[in-house]
Amino acid sequence: MKFSEYVQYDGLGLAQLVKNKEIQAVELLELALERSAQVNPKLNAIIIPMHEQAKQRTKQNLSGPFAGVPFLVKDLFQEYQGVPTSYGSHSLKRINYTPDFNAEIVNRWEKAGIISFGRTNTPEFGIKGITEPDAWGACHNPWNLKHNSGGSSGGSASAVAGGIVPIAGAGDGGGSIRIPASYCGLFGLRPSRGRTPWGPQYSEAMHGAAMQHVLCKTVRDSAAMLDAVQGPEQSSLFTIQAPDKKYLDVIQQSPKKLKIAFNTQSPIGTKVSKDAIQAIQQTAKLLESLGHIVVEDHPKIDGLALAKDFITTWFSQFSYMQAQIKQMTGSTDQDFELDSIALAAFGAKTTATEYIHNLNNWGLYSTQMNIFFEKYDLYLTPTTASCTKKW
Repeated sequence: MKFSEYVQYDGLGLAQLVKNKEIQAVELLELALERSAQVNPKLNAIIIPMHEQAKQRTKQNLSGPFAGVPFLVKDLFQEYQGVPTSYGSHSLKRINYTPDFNAEIVNRWEKAGIISFGRTNTPEFGIKGITEPDAWGACHNPWNLKHNSGGSSGGSASAVAGGIVPIAGAGDGGGSIRIPASYCGLFGLRPSRGRTPWGPQYSEAMHGAAMQHVLCKTVRDSAAMLDAVQGPEQSSLFTIQAPDKKYLDVIQQSPKKLKIAFNTQSPIGTKVSKDAIQAIQQTAKLLESLGHIVVEDHPKIDGLALAKDFITTWFSQFSYMQAQIKQMTGSTDQDFELDSIALAAFGAKTTATEYIHNLNNWGLYSTQMNIFFEKYDLYLTPTTASCTKKW
């Protein structure tokens, strides 16, 4: 198989070729490694190689919906036992932090048959929507190297969009799957709270706001991988209702007539680019032409208040995380980026009373969204207020 053929397939397509014995897993890995050698020096998407582990895995009798498919994991959580992990930070990189466990999401990906051969670039501790960590350097957008690939799953997005792999691990607590998907022309879904696992070291992250899944080229790959990894574990804080049908089956059914709300205005008053507005308007017209009811509307939520409450949680959670890293590694502020130090300092100033008030407000926002979705099936908005920025 030539690269021109390889890049035409999604993950399920490649897995079908392996199943049909039209190609071997080791051949797919060789193609991925060859593509990585060609483009990664410019993209800086993959920062920690796992080539030997991957080659050994091709010798195993793999099974699952993605058996034999080359894959990458994000260098934030998604730990592999025995593989150095940095979370995009000098604090962990300098001590060559190497976990002695697999993250549960990794176990489930492996059960689905993937072959991981590297860890991808991420901003320090995933706290920014742009991937440019001091520890590893900036990640570039394969569509235009002068532009960034978003964050915090920027490395995975660049790797998929750059044709290295058809699907890669990602995570999202404030847009970290959705922003890179938008900037790199991919499909990115952030699963609902509790749908995918966080164990063994966490029960959930950011009170369920942060979730792990994948970035990929096709909707069906995302659906099939969610089928493969969804469900509770020993570390789960609670068990949510299992889906009635497989996601892969559902996306192949013709949708019913939907009532869809759309909005092109920023909830915090940010200027929205003409490109973003045009994309939403064109999508709204397309949905209407397909027979759906499309209405311009928005939830009754104070966007600025929500943003403040989100940032309060974000900064406070990171302050705790930084303190844990310092305790574990003996790191000092010298080992962290300046903006990380600032975020942690702001978070440390939050009192317990303020934090509880903030969480209560999250519940009020959820109530308003529940009320909104009693009226509508979907809510269509721009992913970001503008297109990807240049460096």
